[in-house]
Amino acid sequence: MNNEGINLLPNQAKFRALRSALQKKINLFMWLFGLGMTLTALVVIGFLVFSKTSLNGLIKKQNALNMELKTMSDVFTTSWGVKYRAKIVGNLLADRFEYGESIERVNDLFSKKITVNSLEIRGINDFLIDGEARSDEGMNEIEELIEEVKNKQNDNLDNVNLISLNKSGSTWKFKMEVRLK
Repeated sequence: MNNEGINLLPNQAKFRALRSALQKKINLFMWLFGLGMTLTALVVIGFLVFSKTSLNGLIKKQNALNMELKTMSDVFTTSWGVKYRAKIVGNLLADRFEYGESIERVNDLFSKKITVNSLEIRGINDFLIDGEARSDEGMNEIEELIEEVKNKQNDNLDNVNLISLNKSGSTWKFKMEVRLK
């Protein structure tokens, strides 16, 4: 007891009871706050794990699609390259000069009365013919051919130029430049 005679025990007991109740409330609040923080942390960690696994799955899908696209791109590029090369080859073949066909056309200009001794290719569709006609009929055929070309009546020849003409007995030897159409 106190010297002054005041009894403080009931007030002290009330104060301790209030303090004890407040302490319980604070402890309960701390437990609830800790539990809330733990649950929040678990939710955040769960969200992060879910997001990471979803992101990894999407990245794998994207990589698979990229590989498929690259494969398709390679196929397309290869296909385009083959088509381009085929087109170039086709154009080259279309523009190619056929010597065999042109030589046949030159040989077909004359009948059997005229013999072609040599045929020189001077350029595309340009030929030098060295030949002979064994009769005057063969020479007449050559003259008619030259006349047809000059009058634009021949479908195979564009130009004929008689370079030389010699007669030895009944044989006519000639050289002429021929340009096919």
